[in-house]
Amino acid sequence: MLKNFKRFFIIALFTLLITSTVFAEDISTTSPIHDNTISSINSKNDDRDKDISVRNNDNYSINENINGNAFISTKNLTISPSKNTNLPLIVNGDVFAFSSNTIIESNVVYSDSKDKTGNYMIDKINSTSKIQGNVYVVATDTFTLDSGSIIDGDLYVSATTVNINNQSTIKGNLFVFANSTLNLNGNVSGSVYGITNICNISYSGHIEKDLALTVTESANISGKIDRDTKINSEKGKVVTSSDFITGRDLLIDVDNFEFAGEVKGNVKIIAKALGFNNNKNCVIHGNLDYSSKSEMSIPDGIVKGQTTFSKYTDRNSISYILLSKVISYISLLLYVFVISLIFKYISPNFIEKLSNITTTNIFIGLGVGFGLILALFPILLLLIITNFTISLAFVLLLSITFITAISVPLFILAISKAWKFEKINLYLKMLIVTSILFLVSLIPNIGTTLLLLFIIISVGKVLIGLFYKKN
Repeated sequence: MLKNFKRFFIIALFTLLITSTVFAEDISTTSPIHDNTISSINSKNDDRDKDISVRNNDNYSINENINGNAFISTKNLTISPSKNTNLPLIVNGDVFAFSSNTIIESNVVYSDSKDKTGNYMIDKINSTSKIQGNVYVVATDTFTLDSGSIIDGDLYVSATTVNINNQSTIKGNLFVFANSTLNLNGNVSGSVYGITNICNISYSGHIEKDLALTVTESANISGKIDRDTKINSEKGKVVTSSDFITGRDLLIDVDNFEFAGEVKGNVKIIAKALGFNNNKNCVIHGNLDYSSKSEMSIPDGIVKGQTTFSKYTDRNSISYILLSKVISYISLLLYVFVISLIFKYISPNFIEKLSNITTTNIFIGLGVGFGLILALFPILLLLIITNFTISLAFVLLLSITFITAISVPLFILAISKAWKFEKINLYLKMLIVTSILFLVSLIPNIGTTLLLLFIIISVGKVLIGLFYKKN
């Protein structure tokens, strides 16, 4: 079974490498340039798609059409139409950017009038920047999708500040990790999934599917979400304004919540502090199920359906902490036993190989695990930047994730089998080893470090067992 797995893994990687190379060299039959932009492409590109790759520049600007993918590593990246023409700038593929600041901007004209938030309104858009594929950005400072700009695919972005400006469009989904702030004022045709310290969604923001958001400090939410809205903030404050509309259900699990706006479905709220804005723009068309410190008097007309109250459970209380730890312990046991039993059945010889535990191979496993961590990111970055191995990088990352997921249960099983104490059943040994590991993880300060070392050793041992033939 193990030999078959290794053969399949190698064949899959080789096949993806070949197909990635072919598609990167010539994909013109599947990704044609649209509209009237062919005339502005440099003639040396002829009728084939050409990727571009730029590294180690302080500043880089894309002002002409790209009939392929763009791989950019620079301090400041600007994607913008040429000032000398009203033709749009089109990138007919994906954009991969590693930078301090990245901006995708269009040629727009602002009027002298301001909207109700104090920003100047857009009079017209002369030319637009359009990315016809996905955009992947890692920016240490700021990412901005400026007014008039369009991303046809998904946007994956990690930055300190993320700005999705008014009248900009993401036709796919938005996946965002913002170390500081997410400002969403444009249109997202898909869903938004985000983790950020602060989130601001203005009245011009429109999400055509779902919003799933985790904030650490605060969120001010206006605009329209056509489907469900889910917001979590363990210690933060979330405020929805009278401009806020969600087309289906609202689920809130925060420390402090102030509600206004309109919810066309049901509402479930878990909040230590809860308040309602009593005006005509504050309405829940479905049912309200809320949990807070005390039952409150909700103004008439806000809830059209039924209202249910339950007592708020403080997450810092001893009972809540104990319950969460018990649930975590039971989940760990199920995870370990299910994975272990599956592999004990399909590959008993592999488990026997792992059970050869000595001080030497423990340190070897630790070295292999650390080596994997140190090498993984540079290898993935190299595969992505070399243009033709993106799918190979994805498969490599998926494979490492899979190995990491199975390594801890398999190593626990191996330790239990190596434990030479015949009076105790194997499964009881696994229960003891798993319980010790869980208790160690609870030790303040050093518990997490010890758990991480155990995981690293586990991954190293599994990798050695997969690719080293001698016991």
